[in-house]
Amino acid sequence: VVSDILDDKVRTDRIKFEIVMNGFYIPIVNTSGDLVFGYDEYLKLKEQMSALSYYGTEDEYSFASELDDFIIEDSNLQEKIDLQIDRGKYITEAIKTRLKDTNSAVFEGIELIHIGSINRGTSVKENEDYDYIMVIDREVYEKPEELYDMIDKAFPEMNLNKESYCYFKGIRNKTIKLNGEQIQIDISFISRSEMPDFSTDDAVCDKLLNIKRINPENYLKVVANIILAKKTLKDVYNSRRARVNPQGGLSGVGIENWILQSGGSFERAAKTFLEATKDYDYNGFKYTAFTSFGIWDFGKNYFAYKLDDKYPHSEFIRDYMNESGFNKMRYILQEYINNIEKRKEHKIMQINWFI
Repeated sequence: VVSDILDDKVRTDRIKFEIVMNGFYIPIVNTSGDLVFGYDEYLKLKEQMSALSYYGTEDEYSFASELDDFIIEDSNLQEKIDLQIDRGKYITEAIKTRLKDTNSAVFEGIELIHIGSINRGTSVKENEDYDYIMVIDREVYEKPEELYDMIDKAFPEMNLNKESYCYFKGIRNKTIKLNGEQIQIDISFISRSEMPDFSTDDAVCDKLLNIKRINPENYLKVVANIILAKKTLKDVYNSRRARVNPQGGLSGVGIENWILQSGGSFERAAKTFLEATKDYDYNGFKYTAFTSFGIWDFGKNYFAYKLDDKYPHSEFIRDYMNESGFNKMRYILQEYINNIEKRKEHKIMQINWFI
């Protein structure tokens, strides 16, 4: 494959990614004849694809050595993960029941899918909300008013302005009441024909399940590292695409992919990121060094069809961050590494994780 690695229109990083997903190595050279995608880089990127059943790598995962010294102080961590996932299932079923009880004719033409970190047991309590994809049959998709009538009847407390939703913009930051609780939810709409066969959420869930099967003890450490990363980066958590409070960060699912692709260790992820970016500003990194360093979504974006280039796989640094978020993240990570070195003598990595 011949490609000019500095040509942004080519997106050589995507060519490399497609080669890895295809399963066998193909070299890439630029227009000067220089090799810009060698076998070692192929293997490195391929390792990020580990523990994914969709790609046949479900039994492959290399845990970071940094996990050996990582001590979880919460002996009830697994129970809390299970509780979070079970609560997500309960809330989802309660929402479905309320929708069904409206006796709307459109109910049979929808499917409500719970996505987001609660669904994976990796949510930070203070950021708890419930994200859903509503998959809609074509017949219902052509009747948006009836769909919103059903939702409005099931949850009148949302106070929907139905006229503003007729083109499926989604329902954002709404509070509903379930059994005396107030629950914040987002619902995004997608037609069934646009539903990906292996979504972003599918990929992270699958990877976590396979890691748990391979090594249950290390699985708990991996989840703890994800939570620790989210807490540490709380001030640069949301991506530049976020509907509320965009910060130019990796996003929640971006952080999860980053840790999972770093052997499950926040320490390793932070050190690798700092080393790769030390000689660059954001644009320099994005267009130069970035080509050999990325945090990829091996699942498919639910809304790729809405993107300008329609490419379904996000790269979270290039597609989600901005210069401000990039610089802030580097500063926070350096502070984190400085602190962790001081604490290493105690061989304790304390986390504050509450459900």
